Amino acid sequence: MFTVKNSKKILAGIGLLATLAYSQPGLAGGLDSDIAWNGFYGGLHIGAGFGDIKGLGALAGVDADDKMSGVVGGVLAGWNVTKNNWLFGVEGDFAGTGISGKINILGVNVSENIRWNGNLRGRIGYLLTPDVLLFGAGGLSIADYNIKTDSLIAGNDSSVFVGWTVGGGIESAALDNVRLRLEYLYADYGSKRMFNSVGGVNVTPSTHTVRAAIIYHFNGL
Repeated sequence: MFTVKNSKKILAGIGLLATLAYSQPGLAGGLDSDIAWNGFYGGLHIGAGFGDIKGLGALAGVDADDKMSGVVGGVLAGWNVTKNNWLFGVEGDFAGTGISGKINILGVNVSENIRWNGNLRGRIGYLLTPDVLLFGAGGLSIADYNIKTDSLIAGNDSSVFVGWTVGGGIESAALDNVRLRLEYLYADYGSKRMFNSVGGVNVTPSTHTVRAAIIYHFNGL
């Protein structure tokens, strides 16, 4: 479950890793990565998302969860700084999604979908070569969940969930300023009360995303 305490632990962990890595001396014959990786970048991403959503069965007094899946695609932007083989950065992204699911609960059809999501993450990476970056990332995640039923009593509901995300991936230089990336993200949105008009249920969603990105580096900005 996402709490302020959890978010502080995540940020503290990222900060500690950054401090330790940044204080390390460079390797003998260290990589000359400043030109390739420093500064501002932007790009496009597309991938597949898979999710679990728990608590829906409480609408009918039963235990029923659902699985979700679909395409995710959007934009990203960030900024990097390097020291020797280490890279430190911050990145934000936004996506429209087709992640959805359907379930029948005691004769009531329920459908769920994530209309959009976004992340704001810190990144720490290590340049295996001047052209290949291995990285981890974590931070804040936001998602808009929409749940529809064919019940005249329960109706429909939607809510924006705020949680945390963690993941990692690999990035490689394709051209002087162009990077190709493959990464995995896990997001946990804790629990939030929905359908308050009929007494309310605690909905608990989470997602797994695998995505590719093409990125352009504006070197020196």
